[in-house]
Amino acid sequence: MIDRDTFLKPIPRRRERVPLPEFGNGHACWVYGWTAGERTSWEKEFQKSNGKPDKARQNEIRERLVVRCVRDDNGQPLFTNDDLEAIRGQDAAVVERIVNAALAITGVTENDIEELAGNSEAITPND
Repeated sequence: MIDRDTFLKPIPRRRERVPLPEFGNGHACWVYGWTAGERTSWEKEFQKSNGKPDKARQNEIRERLVVRCVRDDNGQPLFTNDDLEAIRGQDAAVVERIVNAALAITGVTENDIEELAGNSEAITPND
């Protein structure tokens, strides 16, 4: 069993290199995993200050995942929320490749995405 001190000691941030051949030979980006707090912060982006769902942001789940997960070689964010519109206009296959890597490395599931998108009622345990 793990002890408290071992568990509370930060472990190295996980990252995955995602090839982006559409931009030329050898191009890629780093997709980083999150801390528990970073995930909570990302989830809160989809709620208004009154705690109700923000429909406009719910329509940007993929783009916001790219902003939060793509980082440079030093682990610094490559994008900001100011880049959401440009990311939205990018080739869907490129964005989806990054999103799939981000989902895997952050532990965000399709059910989590459905819940954030406000579609959780449509999913039942038998689905």
